[in-house]
Amino acid sequence: MASASAPTASGSPGPSGRALDLAVAGVLGIATAWAFAAIGSHGFINYDDSLYLTQNAMTQRGLSAETVRWAFLTTHAANWHPLTWLSIMADVELFGMDARGHHRMSLAFHVVNTLLFYWLTLRMTGARWASAFAAALFGWHPLRVEAVAWFAQRKDLLSMLFALLALLAYERYARRPRWSAMLAVALALAAGLLAKPVLVTLPFALLLLDRWPLRRVASPAWLAIDGAGGRWARASFARLVGEKGLLFGLVVLSSLLTLVAQRGGGAVNEELPWIPRLLNAGLAYWGYLAKTIWPTELSPYYPYPSVLDLPSALAAILGLVLLTVGAWRARDRRPFLLTGWLFFLGTLVPMIGIVQVGSQAMADRYTYFSGIGLFWIAAFGGRDLLAALRVPVPARAIAAAAILAALFAATRTQVGYWRDSITLFTRAVELDPRSHVAHGNLAAELIERGDYEGGRRQLEAAVEARPDVPDLWVSLGSIDARQGDHRKALAHYRRALEIAPGHLMANLNYGLSAVHLGNYEEAIPLLEAVVAQQARGHFERLVMAHRALAHAYRAQGRAREAAAHEAAVQRLRSH
Repeated sequence: MASASAPTASGSPGPSGRALDLAVAGVLGIATAWAFAAIGSHGFINYDDSLYLTQNAMTQRGLSAETVRWAFLTTHAANWHPLTWLSIMADVELFGMDARGHHRMSLAFHVVNTLLFYWLTLRMTGARWASAFAAALFGWHPLRVEAVAWFAQRKDLLSMLFALLALLAYERYARRPRWSAMLAVALALAAGLLAKPVLVTLPFALLLLDRWPLRRVASPAWLAIDGAGGRWARASFARLVGEKGLLFGLVVLSSLLTLVAQRGGGAVNEELPWIPRLLNAGLAYWGYLAKTIWPTELSPYYPYPSVLDLPSALAAILGLVLLTVGAWRARDRRPFLLTGWLFFLGTLVPMIGIVQVGSQAMADRYTYFSGIGLFWIAAFGGRDLLAALRVPVPARAIAAAAILAALFAATRTQVGYWRDSITLFTRAVELDPRSHVAHGNLAAELIERGDYEGGRRQLEAAVEARPDVPDLWVSLGSIDARQGDHRKALAHYRRALEIAPGHLMANLNYGLSAVHLGNYEEAIPLLEAVVAQQARGHFERLVMAHRALAHAYRAQGRAREAAAHEAAVQRLRSH
């Protein structure tokens, strides 16, 4: 690397390189914004955006004492992430319900994250062009699209922002260990955990950085590498672990809160035995690795395999072990291999499915933080390989530009699929015609637009693929109800309740249709169950349940009960 990129004793670029570093950062920022610029005209989609904003009465109110209190107390959306709620409420204050403003804010976070990743890598390594290449890989890779273009994933952008700030604070601490510097790391980590608890692996990631690029663990083999030795304060491994005690305490607390929130919200899938989950984790790691290298056929939903390919799963796990052994054996000659590889493996652990949250086998957004380990390997491994092959510098620059241009173009194409729900889930159905989630969400949007028959066809395809999913039967019933056939709707709701007794929406819709048919005795217990659960935080559903109960009780001549539910509606509407 050019000597101008080498850090000074304080760890920052010298005066001769500072202007060039700013120029590189400017190019990175502008190009990243350009790659994702189309999201500034996108709308919301019907996949979790309703949970976070479009059907969330609390976030739609913006910032107030009441909504801030709610943000810190709620486990809505099966998570405890108050900073994410506050970020969304702040957006509402700025943009109201205009999706374009919310998306542009998400893009701004991604641009900042790309620049912070560049600055972090530059400060730790002093390698300007390798750092710029790694940051461009991060910023322009199609796997980033899901986290940036999907409004409901604001939590990924926020958690990454605070993760990078924590890493930058730790780099400063590593040069001059002080309790105030470690406190800054802890505060950034705490903020990241309050945005999304996936950062529970960050203290372990810091131990990896202690080996490379910070080189805080004494190793004679490293002293001659890149002129290292003396830039950062060294310490024994035991001390390196001990100094992070506060950080480990934070992640333990966050893990407990998250487990409570996800179990309470029904997000943890406890039906799958642990051995299939472990085997699928091996396949998922290879899936992420393959899509990082060759990012094609990216989907918002990858179904969990109904039948696990045991030989492939075992081969996948064996392959991961062999790659890890290879990285370990090269730990002194090519230390970035071990750090980058274990960073990728380790930071994915909370999302890899050993504790299965949701029904997906993997998700593009899960690579938003973990992927930087692979980009370090690509940048520094590519640099060393091309140098060893004596490839001329102009040829290296052309190769890097070609790779980045291909990723840039693929990202712009992928962004286009997230324009709206119809476009996104039509694409998802094309990629996997058996995806019940893709069919179901496409059906929901068609129904919302009044295309009931189109929605019915999509739901029938979804039910054919997964007849055991109660939500699909509820959706079929809702089409019948909208078309006035409440008796047929009851049959579909009944099927949903056979699969999942107590299903909230099946209870509510069954009760509403039963009230419409005058079957009050049948409707009342189901609607009371919805009220007892406070509709699990869904304001409009709770209002509908109270209104239907008020009508049912009044029709039966039970004026006192009817008045109580009418009062409840008024109370809810006044808040």
